[in-house]
Amino acid sequence: ASIAAARGLLHRIERRYEAAAVHCDRALVARLERALAKVGAPPRRMTSGAGHDAMAFDGRIPFAMLFVRCKGGVSHNPAESASAEDIDLAARALAAFVEDMAAEPAAT
Repeated sequence: ASIAAARGLLHRIERRYEAAAVHCDRALVARLERALAKVGAPPRRMTSGAGHDAMAFDGRIPFAMLFVRCKGGVSHNPAESASAEDIDLAARALAAFVEDMAAEPAAT
């Protein structure tokens, strides 16, 4: 408000969209962490502000998310880039996760 006033501008802030946070399934997150450990990657939990698939899944199916590190932290943008090494690591972790699920399916 003060910047707009100093520049002789009018401003308005209007909330057009709001969605509650959703939470990943703890059992699936634990399986992802085991899969990461199996391929030698330290698991790191993070909070995501992503408003995409997870929001659609919430309350319908259990879910977890595996993020691949992007150069400079740029994501969902034409400049997004990930190294071949990081993509390989994520693919191996995903394969270990799927193998774990096949060996011991989650309880329904």
